[in-house]
This record gives sequence, C-alpha cells and structure tokens, in this order.
Amino acid sequence: MISLWAVLLVSVAAYLVFTQLDKRGYQWAAVWRRHPILQFGLLLGGFLAVVLTLVGVAPSLGEGWDLTISNIVVVIMISSILLQVGLQYIVQHTRTGKAMRAAAYDKPTARLMGINVDWVIAATFALGGGLAGAAGVLYATAYKQVHHLMGIMPGLKAFVAAVIGGIGSIPGAFVGALIMGQTEVLSAGFISTPMRDAIAFSMLIVVLLIRPQGIFGEPPGEKV
Repeated sequence: MISLWAVLLVSVAAYLVFTQLDKRGYQWAAVWRRHPILQFGLLLGGFLAVVLTLVGVAPSLGEGWDLTISNIVVVIMISSILLQVGLQYIVQHTRTGKAMRAAAYDKPTARLMGINVDWVIAATFALGGGLAGAAGVLYATAYKQVHHLMGIMPGLKAFVAAVIGGIGSIPGAFVGALIMGQTEVLSAGFISTPMRDAIAFSMLIVVLLIRPQGIFGEPPGEKV
C-alpha cells in the first residue's frame, strides 16, 4: 500500500514541474485585462456550470444532529493551518517573499533594484503549484476519489474565497475560505443542499458590489 506521505511528495513535485512548464501563463493577465468579452464569457460559463448542477431532490436532514470528527478531518485542519502559516512566513519574512511582493507591486522598479523578476515569477508559480498539489492530496484523502475533474469546483471556490478575503492577502484568503465553507454548510442545513453552491457563489457578487477589495484588501491608491 502506497504511503500517504509518498503520494503527497509525488503530487507536490508533479505540480512543481507542471507549473514551471506553464509559468508563462501569467502573460494571460494582460490579455484578461484587455478583453472584457473574455471576462464575461468565463463568468457566464462558471455561472452556467453551477446552475446546471442544481438538479435533483434535496436529501432530508433526518432526525439527529450528531457531530463526529474523524482523524482525517483533524489532519486536514492541522495541515491547512501549517500550510497557511508557512506561506505567510515565506511571503513576509524571506528574501524570496519580499522579492515576490516587490515584483507584484512594480516589476520595472524591481528589475532596477536587481531583482530577477523572471525567476521570481517562476518561484511564485512553483510555490503555488506545490500548495495546489498538497491541497489535491488532502482533498483526495477526504473524499476517497481521484479523477481529472476533481480540482474544478475547489479551484472556483478558492478563487471566490480569495476575492472575499481580499486578493493579495494570505490571511484574507484563509478567512474568506472559512466564511465560504460555513455559508455552504448552513445553506445545506437550513435551505437546500443543491442550492449551497449557488448561494456560496452569490457571495462573490455581493462582495464585488459592496467591497470590491475584499475584507482584508485595501482600495487601490489613485496615481496622479
């Protein structure tokens, strides 16, 4: 039987390789900003994907409200906290993390200061790929299934959580994920299980209308 730690290491390594092969994908950001039709099309596609999955009859809540926490859930919770703390430390207190923040703020100035922006971008993709690999292993451990579409819905929900917490804020993404998770659980318990995804994704629209920068985000400064 293959060890869980071996699967974790192989998954993280695989994601590191694939993100390095696809590191030039950051150039899509410029295309995204220049093409509002692309933005609308992807948003509409995501909305339709959620709506088309809302079929069937909501299961009964049953009589009891027993609460059980398995060992796997405890491992996932502890691992998630450790990953979040580790990422926060890397970004805030290491030279690589400071270079990432500098490149994200102003790439031309970062180059003038001697920062290898291309290497920083590659390192950022590698770090993100490693975290995605770890998340995939934890997800597969919880749901006991692995398939090629398993990352679509968690990826969409992670994006919504990042927007709710504030793009660029690591604690914000963590808090946003907790808020979204609680919203899904309460929606399934008191409204309807098939509607929980629709309600969770509706939070994205509400946040963008009320506070576009997110809970922990800061409004962009006006350049004169």
